[in-house]
Amino acid sequence: MRSNNRDLFGGISAILLGLSYIPVGIAASRNPALRASTPAEALQAVAENPKWTRIETMSFALGSLFGLATVQAVSRRVEPANEGVTHWASAVGMLAFALVSIKDFRSFVMAAETIRIHEQGDPVVQKTFAELMTPITDLDPLGFSYGGVGAWLTAVNLLAIRSGAWPKYLSYTGALGGLMYVAIMLGQMFRSKPLFLIGVMLGSFLGPAWYIQMGVHLLRGQPHAVSPLEPTLPLRGRDTDAAAGE
Repeated sequence: MRSNNRDLFGGISAILLGLSYIPVGIAASRNPALRASTPAEALQAVAENPKWTRIETMSFALGSLFGLATVQAVSRRVEPANEGVTHWASAVGMLAFALVSIKDFRSFVMAAETIRIHEQGDPVVQKTFAELMTPITDLDPLGFSYGGVGAWLTAVNLLAIRSGAWPKYLSYTGALGGLMYVAIMLGQMFRSKPLFLIGVMLGSFLGPAWYIQMGVHLLRGQPHAVSPLEPTLPLRGRDTDAAAGE
C-alpha cells in the first residue's frame, strides 16, 4: 500500500482558505453596500464606509491564493483513481480560484477610486460611474468561480469515495458542498433567488468546514487506500514460489 507523506504547505493552505471565510462573512453581514437597493446607494455606501468592502475583497483575494495550493495538494491524493478527471477538475478549480483572486484584488483597488469619484466627481460623473460600477468591477457576473470550485470539489470527493483517499464523511461533506457552489452559479445564471440562497446558506458552511478538515487530514499525512486502477505489488519470497507451484 502506498502512503502519502504529510503535506505541510497544502494542509496549512487549506486551513487558511477555510478560515478566510470568517472575515468574509463578518464583512458581508456589516457591509451596507451589499444591502443597497440601487447602484447609486451602493456607491455612496462604499465611499462613506469602505472598511467592510476592503476587508471582504482582500479576504476573498488572499483566501483564493491559498485555494490554488489547496487544489494541487488535494488533487494529488485522488489522481491514481482517475488521472484524466483529476487533471480536468484541478484545472477548472485553479482557474476559478485565480478568477476570484484577480476579481477581488481589483475590487479592493476600485474602492479607492470610488471614494475619489464620490468626493470629487460632479453629479453626472457619479451617476455614470454608479451605473457602470458593477460591470467594471465584477469580472464574473454569472458566478463561474463558484461553479468552477464546485465542480472541482464534487469531482475529487466522488473520486475519494471510490478510492478511499480520505474518510467517507469528508468525501460526502465535500461533494455536497461542491453541489451547493454549483447551485450558486445556476441561481445567478437563471436568476433563481431560491436556488441562489440555498446554495449560499449551505455552501457557506460546508465549503469552509471541508477546507479546514481537509487541511488537518493533509497535515496528518494519513495513508490512503490503493486505487482500483493501481496495480498491486508482486508477491515475493515463499508466496511467489507457492503461487508458481499452483
